[in-house]
Amino acid sequence: MSTLLEGWVREINEKLGTSFDVGEDGRLGVAFGNGVNAGVEIASEGDHYTIYCPIMVLDAPQDLGVVLAALKMNLYQIETYGGVLGLDTFLGALVYSVRHPLAGSEAETLAGHLDRFSVAAEGIRMRLKERGGEEFDSLDWTRSDLAALVDEPGDEETIGEDSSSTAGAAESAPHAGTHLIRA
Repeated sequence: MSTLLEGWVREINEKLGTSFDVGEDGRLGVAFGNGVNAGVEIASEGDHYTIYCPIMVLDAPQDLGVVLAALKMNLYQIETYGGVLGLDTFLGALVYSVRHPLAGSEAETLAGHLDRFSVAAEGIRMRLKERGGEEFDSLDWTRSDLAALVDEPGDEETIGEDSSSTAGAAESAPHAGTHLIRA
């Protein structure tokens, strides 16, 4: 599928006078003037392509407010323009991505999606910086509170169930109704 992306990139380069290049890994990397560094990758299934970029590196646990703001923005994908924000644990960063169908797409479509993506990603980054530092400042969660939010299938119990491993935690947890990892 990288030959399709290579063809689109050649066409974009010819029309716009750019010098984009698809890497050996089959991905396109684009650095925009606003600081957004995006990647484009065609799915191995060959039915869609994804445009993505890191939005910001996190400095846990200080950036809990940023993560919560990202989750709030993800709700219904309205504030993320149909894209999603996710956590790349390898990079330690929030990543913004948008998926587009290959059907009906061509070089001009990709160029338009890249332009809109760059603007959206920068806007999301700015809103996260504003909201993350203010909107959730009153939260007083500890690292163990955050660990309690991790839901690993087969290794959790719902708060409120009668269990010796969660009995004390249910009363003091600021997030009743979530799952706790067994100690």
